[in-house]
Amino acid sequence: MPIIECIKKEFKEAVVDQCKGAKKNQKFNIFNNNKIKSHVILSDEKLKEKLDITSKIPDCIIFIEGSQCLAIGIVELKSKDISKAEKQLLDGQEIVNEKILKICSDNKEREYCFIIIADSWNSRIKHKIEQQKTINGNKVRCLTYKTNLTFCDICHCC
Repeated sequence: MPIIECIKKEFKEAVVDQCKGAKKNQKFNIFNNNKIKSHVILSDEKLKEKLDITSKIPDCIIFIEGSQCLAIGIVELKSKDISKAEKQLLDGQEIVNEKILKICSDNKEREYCFIIIADSWNSRIKHKIEQQKTINGNKVRCLTYKTNLTFCDICHCC
């Protein structure tokens, strides 16, 4: 069974149409074209229920099957306080590796994309995060909700 179909089946309670935060205006445009072969988005609250997790996890985890590899987006949507975002991204990667990909896996190369989206950024903080923060060798991207970038602009595996 293809990995995206497996995730949709095994985690069907957590599947959502859009990556959203707690506030209505907190949304992230996953893609803006129809070139995506196959994808699934998992919601934090529903995934926590399914996996019986009590800690805070990222708002959504995105899987997009590209022709050469699997793009995995760990996305945290914030309004103000970003201090816990890095831990949530790390916890999200652990959930992907230790829970989701233990059930559904394939032999494709994986590209992890860590994204924090906020209402606005202090340029000094944004620069510090983007230049100094990496999670297992992957840079953390900082965006605002007004961005024109899509997930596939950031995660090139799409």
